[in-house]
Amino acid sequence: MKLNKRKDCPICGNLKVFYLDKFWRCSKCLYQFADPQDKSFTKSYYQEDIGLLVQNVLEGKNPKAYLRKYATLATKTIEQLKKGLRICDIGCGTGAFLLKLEEGGHKVYGYDINRAQAEFARKKNGLRHIRDAQSLRGYCRKVKIRREFFDVITCFEVIEHVLDLNKFIEEVYAYLKPGGIFILSTPNNNRIQMHEKWDYPPIHVSRFKKMNMELLLNKHNFTLKTFKTFNELGYYSGNFIAKMNISHNALEHMVKASTDISSPQKSSRNAQLFMLFSKVKKTACWFLDLPLYLFLNMQKEKGHTMFVVAKKIV
Repeated sequence: MKLNKRKDCPICGNLKVFYLDKFWRCSKCLYQFADPQDKSFTKSYYQEDIGLLVQNVLEGKNPKAYLRKYATLATKTIEQLKKGLRICDIGCGTGAFLLKLEEGGHKVYGYDINRAQAEFARKKNGLRHIRDAQSLRGYCRKVKIRREFFDVITCFEVIEHVLDLNKFIEEVYAYLKPGGIFILSTPNNNRIQMHEKWDYPPIHVSRFKKMNMELLLNKHNFTLKTFKTFNELGYYSGNFIAKMNISHNALEHMVKASTDISSPQKSSRNAQLFMLFSKVKKTACWFLDLPLYLFLNMQKEKGHTMFVVAKKIV
């Protein structure tokens, strides 16, 4: 541990920032950030062909059935607003969430850094406004979208990967209409759980608590409207499974190694195998997962994931 007065906190500007366990930690707002941040890793990491596995699993099935809890919460929030909204999803993946919104009568847009997933969303799921892009500004330039265009911008499990945090929020503000809604989710650094290995740089470069998330939003002229945390089954047994050397990543790399892009039938079988092993892994630790899940859901603001709704103010 050491003090470093040459750096300041990207959120509150505090100079008293110390280094511990691969993160700089602000002593005032408790924000944690990684520096230096490896831009080359970020670009290559999201271009891996895991997107091909995902699309093969989704082929022939209903992609809306795969909505995660944060997407369900966001859908309920949006349903309380008017119809026909312009909604952009940052990191949209294969577009399952946007398909649900389009079905509800909204005009949907989005981008993902992974080309395979963006192409799948556009060609297979029929979401014509989806593109691959590195940033919101880059996406809007690509599809010729003006500033203050969107009514709602969503961002699930993305902000913790962002290298330039302030620039990211500035772009969200720029492309939202006055009074527009920003909905996001990210791991809650106030959760009752040890940090998983993916929660370290260069994969995650930020860790948030309610206090610094609200400071960040206020700094960029957003007001916090909703803050809640939640848990999902399947997260808590992960550390136990990893010690048994049959982690999610190990299974993923095993299947990817045998994936033949030139043979869709073989790729689909491998993807199904991956899903089967993941299900077996989850079932094997059910007796650990369920009691912990029930306990954590009784703890206020201690859930694994934070869900945030903010409003743009002028």
